[in-house]
Amino acid sequence: MSSEAMRWWRASLESYDEDAPPSMFPDAMGEDIESVYSDGLVIDTLTGMPTTRDPHEMRRRARKHPSRVDSQNARAAKKRLRADLTAEQWEAILQAFFFACAYCGDDRGALVMDHVIPIARGGGTTRENIVPACGYCNGSKGAKTIEEWCRECLKDVASILDRIERGRATMEQIEQCAAFE
Repeated sequence: MSSEAMRWWRASLESYDEDAPPSMFPDAMGEDIESVYSDGLVIDTLTGMPTTRDPHEMRRRARKHPSRVDSQNARAAKKRLRADLTAEQWEAILQAFFFACAYCGDDRGALVMDHVIPIARGGGTTRENIVPACGYCNGSKGAKTIEEWCRECLKDVASILDRIERGRATMEQIEQCAAFE
């Protein structure tokens, strides 16, 4: 966490009004995942850490669109590949990657679905093969594998694969928590 966010968080604790209820931002499943206090600081209740990101803005930029999920499933099915991604799974993937690009970590732009193993290379539209990507990374990666794309763009393949694995691990934790409810 940046020192500015930490100072803001500490200041908010000092000015916290116990009688003022937090505003809640329900996620797609209707569960409260973040709360915002009167000073605008967002507390992520999954991690317990304060953040300055506005959850409304994150969701606006990375809205799940069932038609987008359907069109990606149709592309894979046309090539007789596995195509069973649901809109709920796409929303879980976005949450697991904290509404940021799986490749560069950018959380400021619109996100699209990217096939880790491209459809042209036999990768289906499944929960395991889809990650969120910014328009730049998705467009420059195209039908390349991650290794080919990193070699071409001089990117560190290990850090990208690590970011994807951390996102998948977070997704598994979210699913385990949902299973207990």
